[in-house]
Amino acid sequence: MRRNMCRNMCRNMCRNMRRNMCRNMCRNMRRNSERGPTARNRQQRNLKIVDYFRQVFGEWAQVEVVELVNDGSGLAFGIVGGRSSGVVVKSVLPGGVADRDGRLRSGDMLLRIGAVSVVGMCARQAACVLRQCGACVRLLVARPAPSNAAPLQSLGASQAPIVPSRLLADPLDLERRLAEAGHDGFGALCEDTTPTSPPPTVIEESLHHRVRELLTAFKKKLWF
Repeated sequence: MRRNMCRNMCRNMCRNMRRNMCRNMCRNMRRNSERGPTARNRQQRNLKIVDYFRQVFGEWAQVEVVELVNDGSGLAFGIVGGRSSGVVVKSVLPGGVADRDGRLRSGDMLLRIGAVSVVGMCARQAACVLRQCGACVRLLVARPAPSNAAPLQSLGASQAPIVPSRLLADPLDLERRLAEAGHDGFGALCEDTTPTSPPPTVIEESLHHRVRELLTAFKKKLWF
């Protein structure tokens, strides 16, 4: 009888410990997800992005707006990349929509798709944004500046101006500056619609997944 009582007490204690641990963990994760990144974290992230752009493009980069219309056969270009490396055009299919347009090139880095900034996204996320654009797709891309091009070309004279690479970290602000400076084709869709946090369903799924992992590890630690 004493053995059964001790066993039941231990079982109840373990059950309460697991319940409290999971409840506290869920509360903390939900609180952090709702709070979002702090100003210091955003500043550090922006500095890392600026440094990366300078490493890739140097001090100057060329930007261009590319507008493509899907004729039903697809846009005929592929993208690769991750959050830290940026989303880059891997290839342009010969004879496709992008190839016939002539502006999009292999190696171009995507900065905006429509009104959404893709800086800090991976290729899979950028592909989801592309699929939601419909038949007409507007891209803001960046590439290394030509060696013979003059920085800060005359106002309104170029649809592919040369800009400081540090400005690429904020594509929305970049387009606004170029539009105010008089460069053609820039400034459209300057309302930032980039999602600031994952949808609630994604947050809840990650919470439940994390809780299941911790419960499994906790059980193994206790009973095996």
